[in-house]
Amino acid sequence: MTYVEASKILGIDVTHTVDERKKAYRAIVKKYHPDINPSPSAEVIMRNANEAFEYLNTHEPEVVKSLTHLSIFNIINN
Repeated sequence: MTYVEASKILGIDVTHTVDERKKAYRAIVKKYHPDINPSPSAEVIMRNANEAFEYLNTHEPEVVKSLTHLSIFNIINN
């Protein structure tokens, strides 16, 4: 899974904030949690949302660091 894929699963832009990520995840949980939605597809959606949310929370520092280095590189070379 990539940062872009995880963001897409949660329905948010890759430049999202932590609050936007939490809000999107909570909206998915409210709609597709197995206690609320007994559909088999809801279980798959929740599994994907959980994995995406965990991935974004775990890998965000790496992405921010990469973007910071890219920004500094662009400033120096322009």
